[in-house]
Amino acid sequence: MRLHLVTMSRDRLDHERIWGTIGLIVGLAALILPLETIQIRCAFKALTGWACPTCGMTRSFIRLRQFDFAGAFAANPLITAFVLFAGLYVVYAWGVILFRARRVRAVFTRRWEPTLFRALAVVALLGNWIYLIAVGR
Repeated sequence: MRLHLVTMSRDRLDHERIWGTIGLIVGLAALILPLETIQIRCAFKALTGWACPTCGMTRSFIRLRQFDFAGAFAANPLITAFVLFAGLYVVYAWGVILFRARRVRAVFTRRWEPTLFRALAVVALLGNWIYLIAVGR
């Protein structure tokens, strides 16, 4: 995989503008909404008795809002990592939009690289789910 810097043109899809806007809206909503009052019962856990792969997500968001990174990570490590990465991406996206800078694009150079990335995503999801079950969420 190689990273390239590209100049935006009208014929290119502007991922930074799309995902930066979505991330900004979701981030602002997470700051404004009273997440502490959400009382949703997990249907998967009610049926199986096991934690679902997203168990602890709301607790993780609440702890991130309070800058309790250790508590957020303990609640759901994968969601916490994703939210922190998404926050960094939103900062990057709006930085390149506002300063009209070149954009970073990843290009796979070998045929097996997309498969490797998909496999790593599955391993991360399963590992997170095993952790949630092991800690008794």
